[in-house]
Amino acid sequence: MKRRSQSSRRGGRALVAVVLVAGALGGVDAIPAAAACPLIPKLRDVTTNQGLGSYSLLARGKPTLVRLYLSLPSCAEGTGASIALTSAGLTANNTVASTTMIPFAPAPGTPAPNIVAYSAAPAQDAAGDPKFVIPTTFLAPAANTNRYTLTLSATVGYRAKASASDPGTSGTASFNGLSASPTTPITATVEKRTNALRVLVVPMGDATQSYATWFDDTTKTTTQQAMTTVSRIFPIPDGTTDLTTATYGLRYSIAPTLLDVRPLLQQATGKFCGTATNFATLKPLLAQFLQAWNTANPGASADRVLGVAAGNRSLGSASGCNDGYAAVNANVAWVRAVAGVTGSPSPSGAVAAMELAHTMGVVPAGRQDPFSPRHSPNTAADASAPHRAYNLNSRSYLGTNRTVMRLTDTWNNTTTVLEPGDWAYLLCIMGGATNTECTTSGAVGTSTGVGAGPTFVLSGDTTGT
Repeated sequence: MKRRSQSSRRGGRALVAVVLVAGALGGVDAIPAAAACPLIPKLRDVTTNQGLGSYSLLARGKPTLVRLYLSLPSCAEGTGASIALTSAGLTANNTVASTTMIPFAPAPGTPAPNIVAYSAAPAQDAAGDPKFVIPTTFLAPAANTNRYTLTLSATVGYRAKASASDPGTSGTASFNGLSASPTTPITATVEKRTNALRVLVVPMGDATQSYATWFDDTTKTTTQQAMTTVSRIFPIPDGTTDLTTATYGLRYSIAPTLLDVRPLLQQATGKFCGTATNFATLKPLLAQFLQAWNTANPGASADRVLGVAAGNRSLGSASGCNDGYAAVNANVAWVRAVAGVTGSPSPSGAVAAMELAHTMGVVPAGRQDPFSPRHSPNTAADASAPHRAYNLNSRSYLGTNRTVMRLTDTWNNTTTVLEPGDWAYLLCIMGGATNTECTTSGAVGTSTGVGAGPTFVLSGDTTGT
């Protein structure tokens, strides 16, 4: 009995060996690599972005960029497998309605880009990560002016290849949450309706000379670009318009007369040189101009006055002068309008954003640079959560971003965004949630005309024909 049992066991092992060999010989191509490693995209992260991905609250009615961070599954690491993105769609729900949109990048019809390896995600600016812009009107639903939760879901089309010679298999994948937590919804919090900012822009110069001498077309264009930059950077609804129009988030008018600053012009050069010392003289002049304007124009009043010195009629930091200055927690500021050149964008919008932020109390004393009061000690705006900075106007990733509140290298209209603390502070000032730094909500701006509505703006020059 014992011998037969051993023989039976030996026979059983032989039979198993035969079966395994037969399975190996007959199953080389029978079980594709995808069965061992399903080649399905993974959603590793999402940024819902109005400048930085780390803003805790989004501004209502402002363009919002959404980017999906995709990758191959971890089991495909080092196997030679690939997945190309062939299509994508994003669905957003604002508690009142839903909308579905296609990405602006990669553009439809372009060659399908590959998504990155698992170990490379979330990549800084991968071609295979789709990017969307949620319409501004969708983020300002007329039926809900309170704070609300924006919910997102996505679907991607793809073509997976187990190797370079594999013809590939097409498929789709849907995501209501990240792959690591698929039942947790993808959400962002949109703040309640907040105020619009109103600014009176005042050209400065020698009033005995013509207006165009001190505020020519180049200076005017530079000023307009600067205000567009302020609109992008600040946590206010999208769009710029005139002070007489009760729509959009940034409303400004350029005064048709010069503020006479002849006593502040240098005798040797005839140019304006702004300093901390002569700001004591300039400040009441600008404040008086604002008061006179608001008295004469009750239907086009402003919250702030911004003096503008033409770049070719003023001196800047290279000459020991300032490029801008402001009264902290007041309503007065000035900037130089320095035109950009090819390869070097104008810095004037960043300066205007900084000085206007100063008038509202940014940077608070608890976060300021001890060696440069009211300025940030940081260089990059996204220091606490890097690789999530975007310029919403150009819809472009900012590989090198700069905080608005510190003038540094490559600091200009294109590269600057607010740090999260400054964003939250200004959002409070404009009517959003209070915080430890801003305890009075809605101290600046107007609540008139900031509801839902179209935000199409066209600007340019015309010959009159």
